[in-house]
Amino acid sequence: MSFDDGNSEMWDLFEQESEDYLAQLEANLSGSTADLENPDIMGALFRAIHSLKGVSASLGLTGMETVAHAAEDLLDMFRNGEARPSDAARDLLLQAADALVDLREACLENRTDIAGDAGLIAALRHAKAQLKRGDAIAAASPAVPNAAPAPPPPPEPAA
Repeated sequence: MSFDDGNSEMWDLFEQESEDYLAQLEANLSGSTADLENPDIMGALFRAIHSLKGVSASLGLTGMETVAHAAEDLLDMFRNGEARPSDAARDLLLQAADALVDLREACLENRTDIAGDAGLIAALRHAKAQLKRGDAIAAASPAVPNAAPAPPPPPEPAA
């Protein structure tokens, strides 16, 4: 299903904003794992992924939104001090950033939603679960591009 029925301005806005947010992600992930301990860098990463998730959702791009949401959950744990970034976490976030770049290009080319990499989404969610248990994140295995659409995220628990 194509979403280009009169939404040309929305696609143009998505193209510009998503490029900026992805550039911010890549710039802030390009340093060392120790750099992720810097609150300014972590804050910039979180804002970029959160904004990318939102701009993706505005066009119904659930593939990008789901990958961004899973990465955002990890960043939120680091930002709030629930866990400390590790090399494995940074590698997983770099995989997510690369996948989001690829998804963005495919979405723009086809003007339609493209499913996120189910294996990567599962790895991000598993990493969050590991950190919640107090475990370290296991070294990530390479993701299989667009293996299968990922299921929607579970509903957030009521506060």
